[in-house]
Amino acid sequence: MANPSINRFLEDGMMDAIDHALGRPIFPLQETYRNRYFIDSDCDEGRAMAASPFWREAGTNGGSLTCFEVTEDGRRELADHLKSIRDPWRLFEVTFEGAAETIAATSFANAKYRKWLEVSDSWSELTFGRFIAASRVRLASGVSHG
Repeated sequence: MANPSINRFLEDGMMDAIDHALGRPIFPLQETYRNRYFIDSDCDEGRAMAASPFWREAGTNGGSLTCFEVTEDGRRELADHLKSIRDPWRLFEVTFEGAAETIAATSFANAKYRKWLEVSDSWSELTFGRFIAASRVRLASGVSHG
């Protein structure tokens, strides 16, 4: 889980499109599982993408859709945008019963809660209070947030 996808929406339309094209990664400068955005090449947004240094055309679907990929400039712009809006998503390491797992979350508490939801699905008698007392969370080490 070096660069997981997360569920977020960015109010800036171009930044949201770049984030979407990359699969909404925590770390836009690192490798992502995808890099594509299909759009009608004959619309205003498609023409704006074709003229932008943040996008490069990467072919068509054989019809009216053009595939765009995010450029390195686009990745840097998204990373800068996420810093400027103080995007809260980070990777945390949650340890429970000696096993550590990396969890994408917006806070230490959110990371613990997400892990508890995962564990409690198969351990119905585990209370949240017991889980909280027995688990530990910290920022994941060795991870670049750039």
